[in-house]
Amino acid sequence: MKEAWNSDQSTQVLNNMAIIYRQKGDLAKAEACQGKVQTLPKRAVNWQGAWWEQIIPMIKQYFHSGAAKE
Repeated sequence: MKEAWNSDQSTQVLNNMAIIYRQKGDLAKAEACQGKVQTLPKRAVNWQGAWWEQIIPMIKQYFHSGAAKE
């Protein structure tokens, strides 16, 4: 079973479609795509969540690998 697109993916696709429609001169369809973007749920960022637990090991690896010294 395929997973449904999240709102970020849908937003990117609709924005790309709007660009293409504008380039082709179809402003009505471009505006329709932009209108659909406005109806998509916005993804909330959990700044107090556990995101930092995932990024700290990457930061440690970066500094221990010597990449920061270059």
